[in-house]
Amino acid sequence: RTAAAAADAATEPPDRAPGGAAGAPGSGEPHPIPTPHPAGSSLRAARRWRRRAPVLAGTAAVVAAGALLVWSPWTDGSSGLAAGTDAPTTESSDPGPTDGGTASETTTTTDDPDGASVETALSKSATTTSEPVGAAAPLGPAELVGHTDIVEDVAWSPDGSELASAGFDATVRLWSPADSDVATVLSGHTHGVHTVAWSPDGTVVASGGGSGSIRLWDAATGAPLDTTISGHDSVVRAIAWSPDGTMLASAGSDAMVRWWDAATGEAIGEPVVAGDYAVWSLAWSPDGSEVAAGGDDGLIRRFVPVTGEEIGTFDGHLDPVSALAWSPSGAALASTSYDAVLVHDPTTGQAALPPVIAHNADVIDLTWSPSGKWLVTVDYDGEVWVWDSADGDPIAEEPFVVHDEPLHGVDWSPDGLTLAAAGADGTLQLWPAPS
Repeated sequence: RTAAAAADAATEPPDRAPGGAAGAPGSGEPHPIPTPHPAGSSLRAARRWRRRAPVLAGTAAVVAAGALLVWSPWTDGSSGLAAGTDAPTTESSDPGPTDGGTASETTTTTDDPDGASVETALSKSATTTSEPVGAAAPLGPAELVGHTDIVEDVAWSPDGSELASAGFDATVRLWSPADSDVATVLSGHTHGVHTVAWSPDGTVVASGGGSGSIRLWDAATGAPLDTTISGHDSVVRAIAWSPDGTMLASAGSDAMVRWWDAATGEAIGEPVVAGDYAVWSLAWSPDGSEVAAGGDDGLIRRFVPVTGEEIGTFDGHLDPVSALAWSPSGAALASTSYDAVLVHDPTTGQAALPPVIAHNADVIDLTWSPSGKWLVTVDYDGEVWVWDSADGDPIAEEPFVVHDEPLHGVDWSPDGLTLAAAGADGTLQLWPAPS
């Protein structure tokens, strides 16, 4: 562990693992492997054997095949689908930015009255050699380096011009990947940061972490706002904005979902219990009528915002619900857990598709394409899979791309062109999105 991770372990309230034992706090392992549900033991064993058997049969061959998969070029020089697939087209034809330039090793720090700071630092000391990508082109493949510990979350700004990342180095970083690989570093958290979310108008970034507090930042300047939200007794693991930007919902290792006035930071409404020991994920519906919360008990609870009235539950997972995402239209809610990916119909309360099971490792996060046509999921093996949301089938028999370290977060750019992923190696990975 880094020094920041060690500090978390020493000072944070303990998380709880699903089995009831004290789990990894703060900046320890962000998604501790749960005590297996009895009904899921055979499924988990089958997944583990499926992953390990090919390795036992021939590690060198697998490594070579993985290298070819990651680096096999598309016609535009990007890496992505397995050999033999067509060169990609894009999901959007919006004008795109250019990529190029040289990073410099300059650092400036501006202190603010409450002790937080805004630091501009070199994220990758290298000269970019790629040519300008021109109009309607994706960003990447590229690697953004700056965090000094696990990157736990990543989110595109609503206009797609910036990325926000949350790291276990106790920082939030804002990136403009089309223009530079230099990040604006937002310092103020005292523990690892688990979650980051943009306001719908793109003017404010909210972040939550191991101290149990939520910080708000001016997205244009990176300066901390006067509003600091406190109320959780343990790690804040998820934040969701209301579609109109007036409220925030948050959830954490105290198993509570809480509601906040985004302008004042004051608590509003009634907090609700949404898990046995922790709530791992939140998603506010596009029409603003409900918030879904994923618990460590494998249930997804649906609440009316502020009042906390429970609308119903989705089941089907045997392990903690690691991520939730509404489709762009709000017609479906997708969820990931360590066991499978599920797509739920909020109208009927039933599964909209059969369980999606192709990952060989725990599935950690997911994102919808802007059109709602596809889902992308990432896992602890560093694999990125793409699914057709109409039938739940993968678009290829192999992962879309493979990173050499676990991936903890993923987000699809609003223009449909680029995928961004958060890595356990402290990097952000950018890849041209599938089509």
